[in-house]
Amino acid sequence: MTFYDFRCRDCGEISELFLRHKNLAEAVCPACGGSNMEKLLSTFNTAGKYRRPHGLTCCGREDRCETPHCDSGGCRSS
Repeated sequence: MTFYDFRCRDCGEISELFLRHKNLAEAVCPACGGSNMEKLLSTFNTAGKYRRPHGLTCCGREDRCETPHCDSGGCRSS
């Protein structure tokens, strides 16, 4: 069994349901009880071997980067 994300087409509620793949068509909205559910594209996270040392930014600096921020691709290594 796996967690799947669904959106109810009746009430718009987004829910995470724990189902077997073969039972996806049986998904029911926990908010309104409707069965008109749309399976959403789900993402997953994996644990990598690399861990950034505590207190350092994404580019290895101890202080925060100037604009643009590291997460926008503009970080400069020093």
